[in-house]
Amino acid sequence: MMFMSLKEIRTLGSILVLSGAALMAAPASSFAYQAQPRPIDLLRNI
Repeated sequence: MMFMSLKEIRTLGSILVLSGAALMAAPASSFAYQAQPRPIDLLRNI
């Protein structure tokens, strides 16, 4: 394993944190989107 500089470790760490946050935020946002009443559903209920 090659020795990485502190800057590279920080960059990799921030990438991992951002991807982890995106993975956690994606299901939450899709769930929130599904929970909202869509105009098509409102038209069907009329």
